[in-house]
Amino acid sequence: MPLHRIHPTTNAMDATKAPESSVRFGQRRATVPGVGRIGLADPSSASPRWTVSARPGCRVPGAQLVPGSRERFGACTTGTVIPAFEASVQGLKTFLANLRDSLEPLELQLRAAPAGTRGSIEETVLGTLEARIVPRVLEWMDRFDALADTIDDDARESHRAYARRHLHPLLLGSPFVRRALRKPLGYAGDYEMVNMILRDPREGATLFAKIVNVVFLRNPPAIAHRNRIRHLKQRIAAETARITATGRPCRILNLGCGPAREVQEFLAEDAGSNHADVTLLDFNGETLEFVREHLGQMRTHHRRRAALRFEQQSIGGLLGRSRQPDAGPRRDGYDFVYCAGLFDYASDRICSRLAARLHGMLAPGGLLLVTNVDDSKPFRQSMEYLLDWRLVYRDRDRLRQLVPDGAAAVEVLADPTGVNLFLEVRRRVGRGL
Repeated sequence: MPLHRIHPTTNAMDATKAPESSVRFGQRRATVPGVGRIGLADPSSASPRWTVSARPGCRVPGAQLVPGSRERFGACTTGTVIPAFEASVQGLKTFLANLRDSLEPLELQLRAAPAGTRGSIEETVLGTLEARIVPRVLEWMDRFDALADTIDDDARESHRAYARRHLHPLLLGSPFVRRALRKPLGYAGDYEMVNMILRDPREGATLFAKIVNVVFLRNPPAIAHRNRIRHLKQRIAAETARITATGRPCRILNLGCGPAREVQEFLAEDAGSNHADVTLLDFNGETLEFVREHLGQMRTHHRRRAALRFEQQSIGGLLGRSRQPDAGPRRDGYDFVYCAGLFDYASDRICSRLAARLHGMLAPGGLLLVTNVDDSKPFRQSMEYLLDWRLVYRDRDRLRQLVPDGAAAVEVLADPTGVNLFLEVRRRVGRGL
């Protein structure tokens, strides 16, 4: 097998030995502190695989082999993707491809079934498939996360590219996966993705697409999000009851409201919502239009008297108000302020400032609640590698460090999965304390 030398600090092979080939390094353009070698594993193959080798201590991060100027072969071959990772990705690829192929005849039979029975037959089929398939794929994700944790930072991008190139053609039929990757509002976790997490997960154009969608919505992060809605609704109800016992409405602020499903359910299920005065803030106008329409419908349908206010506001805009401590939507202060999700995307510095600002907007004795995804919980690598969904994770101690001075009581709770953490901070009764 012909091998061609890569000389230190150079970006090209000896062209006399490979007339139409060159070596190019990725964005890091690292210096090669030694002599490495490159060669075709099978020169006669129509789809050549390349190998990259280097002497001890010689690293070639992000290398890409470019035959001529027509076709790029990424370094996602035996040179930079570790064999165990490659085997893991190929294992899931084979499993999903076989599943897709096996479902195609069933799909044709289902489409030929009478319209009146098609829905019930599909539900039975999907229920059977879900019981068999979901545990197996979740087990794979668990092993994948453990493996991805071992990959060096400078090699992650090539491994992510490898996983996506081989798995995305099988995953993109899932509406949830597709929206996570396309990010039509510019970020993952938008209001419609939250809606997808909360409604029937069996969405997609085919049986196979529906099963893939179910897999991603039956994993611990999605379950934890549904648990989070229940916890928020319970806190809204409890704080409203606490305040209405004093003879006035409960003033509530929801920052980064999204679809505000917890408020929707509070209006639908709890007559105490008649005594709630809720302000909902979000930086995205489309999100606010959605939540304004749906909460208005809920209030009308259930004949509630809750006061609802909507404001388009960015984190920067809210923090800018901190120069005027007494300014804000409610000069008397809020009885309950919560921020569910924003801390998953912001730095410690921003979160500390935001926590202090929100704490300062509380009425005496008011409660601040913020959420964050736990640093040690599963499926974080799967979310990043497969969905390009990146979060800022914190453990309990790191979350406590965000607590502003002057808090009367601080508690960190977790949902039943342990994935979501809830930081709850009670303000002192005396404003000046």
